[in-house]
Amino acid sequence: MYFKMNTEFVHVDIETDEKYVFISGFSGAGKSLFVREVEQLIETGAKDEIVCDLDFYVISNKQNFEDRMALLGDNPCILIADEFYANKIALAIKDKNVYCICVTRNLPSNINFSYKSLYHAERDEKGLTQIGMKYKLAECKLSAHYDVMFMEDSRAGYNYMNDVVQDLLVESTFGKGNILKSMRQRQLTDRLLLFADAGGIGNHFDSIITHCKKREKSGGIVHLILPECFEQMLVHSDLLSNQEIQEFAVVYNNKENFYEMELSRLTKGTVLEYNHEHQKLSECWLKDCRKCDKICEFRVNKPKVNAILDKGATKGLMHFVKEELL
Repeated sequence: MYFKMNTEFVHVDIETDEKYVFISGFSGAGKSLFVREVEQLIETGAKDEIVCDLDFYVISNKQNFEDRMALLGDNPCILIADEFYANKIALAIKDKNVYCICVTRNLPSNINFSYKSLYHAERDEKGLTQIGMKYKLAECKLSAHYDVMFMEDSRAGYNYMNDVVQDLLVESTFGKGNILKSMRQRQLTDRLLLFADAGGIGNHFDSIITHCKKREKSGGIVHLILPECFEQMLVHSDLLSNQEIQEFAVVYNNKENFYEMELSRLTKGTVLEYNHEHQKLSECWLKDCRKCDKICEFRVNKPKVNAILDKGATKGLMHFVKEELL
């Protein structure tokens, strides 16, 4: 969805395929002004200053919150909320075909969302508030050596990486909530690689980035590998390239949830079957097809590790893959 607005006082540029957008910013940056401006444009019928691909509504009191929730149907829409209703809206639209744009300084801890959901409001010297994506991460070239690679995953993804890499210590943080704690236990000058799920790390990302900057000032290095999730890597691997992959829809709430369900759907009853609950990959995700004489629709004429890792966010990890798997 996209929501772009240009008024005398507020410029907004939101373009995302995430369900949630959370706008933060310092006091006086114009966050609440944004919501009031949208509400005023709706009331006056002057919505030509807004370009949006969906119907949108401001939630500013208990009555219009209850009325709007009762009217939600199959067609997607956008709900825009100020600080008071932000978290309430975010919780209320779980599993619904609805996007939200919420102004809030307190990110919800019980919702999984991407760091790409984080937007920021800033007011310039002329009094103009500009709202845009908070983090635009450039792709980094991985180094030849790291002291450790942290993974939030402790099961299938963690086991897979330990099976395929060499000369790289892999440690699990046992959840995204422990990433910062694990990083702080290392020397500030250490060279760290962080492999995390972009699709669900949103409410921890500010503190992680702050710590990364602190390390860089001390001579350390932190490089980030941020696929949407481990299941996304498998869904978009060459092994499933002949399968019809569905598009993400907001009823799935976040990309992690979507790819877990999609991988389960695509592999159910096959040699690649993946059960998210048990978090165990079948041997066919690792076994070289060129050493197998079975006729199989998932056959790839290349090393399996290339078919999975050699693209997107994980491409740089090919440098660490065990030679016998290539």
